[in-house]
Amino acid sequence: MTTMAARWRCCQSRRQQRLCVCLFAGDSMKIHNKMAFTTYDQDNDRKKVNCAKESHGGWWYNSCHHANLNGRYKEDGTEGTDGINWLEPTDISTSFFFTEMRIRPNP
Repeated sequence: MTTMAARWRCCQSRRQQRLCVCLFAGDSMKIHNKMAFTTYDQDNDRKKVNCAKESHGGWWYNSCHHANLNGRYKEDGTEGTDGINWLEPTDISTSFFFTEMRIRPNP
């Protein structure tokens, strides 16, 4: 089992929940830093197409992603960038079958 951890928070924003990544898990979250959350009906990414529609789930897309924990569930190892993806340690087209995001309050 590989553990990939990043320290992150939602930045202060009047209209959008922007992601602020403090420590990068490899570099998979780096391109998502300071991006607004994109959904099917709120396209905040930098790509001409809506990345939430293309990748089947909301996320802090840039154009589109190196990490996406809200993609489609697929069998472990199934290829496709619309799955649960994390660029490192595999590649962007390999889908994970399980992910977990843990949130804890600041001390």
